[in-house]
Amino acid sequence: MSRVLAGLLLGLGLGGFILAAEDVFHLEHADRLRHVTYGDVPVRELIGNVRVNYGELTIDCERARHNVQQGKLVCRGSVQVTHHDRVLNSNELTYFEMNNRVEAFGNVRIREDSLRGECVRGIYWRDTEQLQMEQQAQLEDLEREVLLTADLIDYDHRTGLAWSRSRPVLRARHASHGNVKVLAEYMELQRPEHQELAAGDVRIQLKETTATCDTFIYCDTSAVGRMIGNPLLVHQGRQIRGELINLELAGELLEAVSVFGQGVAEVPADSLDSRLINSFSGDTLFFDFTEGELRSMTAVQEANSVYFGRDDDGQPGLNLAAGDLIVLEMDSTSLRAIEVQGGSQGRYLPLREPLPVFVEENDGQPESD
Repeated sequence: MSRVLAGLLLGLGLGGFILAAEDVFHLEHADRLRHVTYGDVPVRELIGNVRVNYGELTIDCERARHNVQQGKLVCRGSVQVTHHDRVLNSNELTYFEMNNRVEAFGNVRIREDSLRGECVRGIYWRDTEQLQMEQQAQLEDLEREVLLTADLIDYDHRTGLAWSRSRPVLRARHASHGNVKVLAEYMELQRPEHQELAAGDVRIQLKETTATCDTFIYCDTSAVGRMIGNPLLVHQGRQIRGELINLELAGELLEAVSVFGQGVAEVPADSLDSRLINSFSGDTLFFDFTEGELRSMTAVQEANSVYFGRDDDGQPGLNLAAGDLIVLEMDSTSLRAIEVQGGSQGRYLPLREPLPVFVEENDGQPESD
């Protein structure tokens, strides 16, 4: 019985050694090796062309100090960590053997296929292959040319997911989708899906265009973004609202906008008086652009249009239209043509000048000429 028990204990001991074998410090090379004692603590000092392995993880540096008792390796000078296909460089590094954790300090740089990262302090867990980047952190995918910056960024190498809750900013700079800048409370960079997610007080910046919403999902391969939750798009003074807004980009400019659910577009009627508002609404709205300039607007179902302008003789007037479908053809900021289909109603009201502009007086009562 005692022999069986001893054999079982020996087997368990060997098994434990096999499982922990890749966690063992292995010195592959150093120009000099010294065994010193600091107080009662024995330390190995490694000097010159140091290379240490922990299983598949390799550390190269100029100098290292291995505290056997504490299970800690401190490295300095041209530090480089290699694990699978990723490389981490820094000025200093500490490897904690108890939980296989790497803590890098000073000019930290990370490389993995098309991914590049920079930060002041980086923490890498070998077992889970997760990276935490702290202080002036930025993570860029060179292939997709999207850049995430924040105070702190977490990245999971196995899933290809990066996320941040620390003042994240996303920039997409590829020629196919232009200079998109997104700010939010929380942001994800989803590499396998080729898309980015922003949530909480989302602000989007394009050339001549700004937008806000609760959630924004952006696909960098198709250059299409989806605004969800209180979306508001402002383009050259025109405000566009709805329940959901899709953006299609061409370069750094808008190519098309689709609005679903109670869509409304409003813009001051600058050609007459900025206090007059041109309005365009419908259950679904479509906007088409050429080189960033609005060329047409289409409203589908419960379509309505209120447009202030001038006729061919230069006289001011008001165009009112309603129907199942309305298409407005634009020339720069002026209305060029209007088409109404299905249960159409249309009226043109000539206006005299000065225009009957309704304004709020001190007593709160509207007044007109």
